[in-house]
Amino acid sequence: MLNIDYQATQSEIAANWETLNEGTKAAVLSSPDRMRRIEDDKLKFSYQLQDLKPGPDYLTLKVTWHPEGEVSFSLWHGIRFVWIQPAQWGGHSEFFKMAQIIKDRYGELITDIRLTPQAHAFLIGGDPDGQIDISLGRALLKND
Repeated sequence: MLNIDYQATQSEIAANWETLNEGTKAAVLSSPDRMRRIEDDKLKFSYQLQDLKPGPDYLTLKVTWHPEGEVSFSLWHGIRFVWIQPAQWGGHSEFFKMAQIIKDRYGELITDIRLTPQAHAFLIGGDPDGQIDISLGRALLKND
């Protein structure tokens, strides 16, 4: 296991992310400055989302580690970029809110948010109940 100290760089942390325990991951990603940036930059309103051209009836949520060590979630409609925001470790409740905003913006045009395996694991974080919010968010988008 990698121990995080003040001399570990963001790139070292990113390169060894899978070896960190859940507590260390949460500590790395929950600094007050980072949490404030997440709150400021997250999707809050449907008007923040751009119009979509015809294409798939789903969006894909991806997680990306940036060279400077920041982590972000991005939404894609096929190969077209839709939205990006800082990623919150264990942010499954935010995923549900994101699904509500997407439903408000796109209605029946978007019926699912597909998650890459990395995005799914990042959203769940260390919370075994995190899948509930993800399932509820995806179900909200389904057209019955």
